[in-house]
Amino acid sequence: MILVATSLHGFAIPMMNAHLQAIWQGLVPAELQGRVFAARRVIAQCSAPFGNLVGGALGGVGSASSIVVAVGGLLVLAAAMQLFNRTLLDMEEAIGEPTSRA
Repeated sequence: MILVATSLHGFAIPMMNAHLQAIWQGLVPAELQGRVFAARRVIAQCSAPFGNLVGGALGGVGSASSIVVAVGGLLVLAAAMQLFNRTLLDMEEAIGEPTSRA
C-alpha cells in the first residue's frame, strides 16, 4: 500500500512543479527571477534535513506504519483545506497579465 501511494505521489510531483513554476514565472519580474528561484531552491533544500529530523523523532514515538498513516492524513487534510482557500482559487486574477520576457 505504501509503495502504491509513494508511486502515485512521485508521478504527481512533476505536474505540481510545472504548475507552480508557471505561477512563479508569471508573478516574478524577469529581472528578479534568478534571485527568487535561487532563494526558493535554497529554502527547499535546507528544509529537507529538518523533515528527516522530525521524521526520526516521530519514528521513535510510534511505529513506522502509524507515522505514515498519520502524516498521510495530515497531507490529505491540508490538500482538502486548499479547496476553500480564496487566494488559491483566485490565482488567475492575482497573476494578471504575464510579465514581459524581454
